[in-house]
Amino acid sequence: MKNNTHVSKGFTLIELLLVVVLISVLSGVILSVVNVAGLRARSRDTQRAGDLKRIQTALELYFSDNRGYPQNSSGWLNIVSSGSDILNTALKGTYIQVIPEDPRNTQAMSASACSIANYGYYYRTDTCVGAGCKASRYVVTTFMESASAAESSTCNKLLNCSSGAVPSCNCAVPCYGVENPL
Repeated sequence: MKNNTHVSKGFTLIELLLVVVLISVLSGVILSVVNVAGLRARSRDTQRAGDLKRIQTALELYFSDNRGYPQNSSGWLNIVSSGSDILNTALKGTYIQVIPEDPRNTQAMSASACSIANYGYYYRTDTCVGAGCKASRYVVTTFMESASAAESSTCNKLLNCSSGAVPSCNCAVPCYGVENPL
């Protein structure tokens, strides 16, 4: 006598469709939880903070040899854009090998901050009068993409900005900056 039971050796089309739908839903949930654009922005902000610390270290090494900082009291200077040879001439090669560049250098920001409309690293010093005079205070700023990344060193909390020693840098978040130690 033959047994009429049929043994299945694979998946049915319905089972395969259910698995595909389940995987799609789970991957959609994971992608919505993991904000890829936000992760990239935070990564760029971390790089900016590290770059400003490297520039600050180079400026302090320059100060220890020259008893002053490279002078730039005429306005905000984008450190790596064309025509900004002040720091390249003073620092590059001796105090820092390569002047770091903002990951989004010269790209427009979504909202202008402190009359600066593009991403970059900006340098400004106190006013110095006379031939050969050297600046005694500086601020190096950038603009973070995430407001929380700027909170640890907001420009308006820097002593040189809040005291007015370095003009026009008393900006709030997303302005992030470093200054000479006083």
